[in-house]
Amino acid sequence: MSTGVLETLSVTKKYEYLRLYSHQPVGFLTTQPGFTEYHLPGIGYASFARHLGANLVLGDPICAPDQLTKFLDEMIKAVPKPTFVQVSRDCADLLGKKYGYSINSFGLETSVPLKGFSLRGNKKNNLRYAIRQGRKSADVHELTMSELKRDFNLAKSDLEAIFADWMTTRTARHQLKFLIRPAIFEDEPDVRKFYAINERGELQGYVFFSPLYREGRVIGYYNDIAAGSKSAPTGLTTYITMEAVQKFQQEGIESLNLGVAPLSYLKQIEGAPRHSIQVWATLKVFYETANYLYNFKGSHEHKRRYRGEDYPVFIATKWHLRLLELSMMSHYIGILHIKNLPGIKQIYDIWRKA
Repeated sequence: MSTGVLETLSVTKKYEYLRLYSHQPVGFLTTQPGFTEYHLPGIGYASFARHLGANLVLGDPICAPDQLTKFLDEMIKAVPKPTFVQVSRDCADLLGKKYGYSINSFGLETSVPLKGFSLRGNKKNNLRYAIRQGRKSADVHELTMSELKRDFNLAKSDLEAIFADWMTTRTARHQLKFLIRPAIFEDEPDVRKFYAINERGELQGYVFFSPLYREGRVIGYYNDIAAGSKSAPTGLTTYITMEAVQKFQQEGIESLNLGVAPLSYLKQIEGAPRHSIQVWATLKVFYETANYLYNFKGSHEHKRRYRGEDYPVFIATKWHLRLLELSMMSHYIGILHIKNLPGIKQIYDIWRKA
């Protein structure tokens, strides 16, 4: 019988499990730094961030479906009151019905089936417009870092400059984490990287696509990292994405996942266990009033343009003070700063003493 351990797994070890068991984009997000893993050797792992007393688990455990109950049995004994963020319906049902968690919708994830995908129809006008504008300004190339240097004399510093430029146009003017993977400007296994470069050899923007696996084989990609310069035309990253989609279709790739639009769908799902009104109300207020912190509504609208298939993901909570639990999560992600929340630190200190 495997004995679980708390450790920091190497990215190489995570890849071994991801290739076997991960077909959801949130799985690949666990390769970012800053996590501790609960690891059942030979079975799988779950990544979580320890932050101000909270244990924030990202996504479903990376293990075979028939091992999920065993894995959660062991993990919940070893990790005090973990909060599970962006989990699937199956994992949420288990956490609610067996372990007493409150389950709430956390948003909609969008997947675009590539077989038969086309740009026809009035509802895809925005996509066609982005392609027309993009083709006027740049060509799209899939390149490794060495090819980027050899063919266009572009280096890591050029990519970093584009990213810094892009961040100044975002609602959150700093790099978020946890639900978003930081950009890696190196070659990565199975990650596809596409660049828009103009006729003068200048980098205009890029989109990186992380792999989705089934039984060791890449079956789809996740639209992971996107950035464009301020001088690039509107919709440049959409243009790059659509050029990549055309290539993926030729290769027989099944789907493109656009990731989650946080808080975009908060209704109680029929049959889902133990809905928390406190969590629902807090997330609803965030979605309606806090778009100056993160562009919740804009993220949802952007994904809708692809006319893909939407499905809900969930958050599973168990703290008595769920507002505090959600505040710790938001602070770790980078959406909230405790210095901007009078009283939250004091509430946390009282909770820790109690």
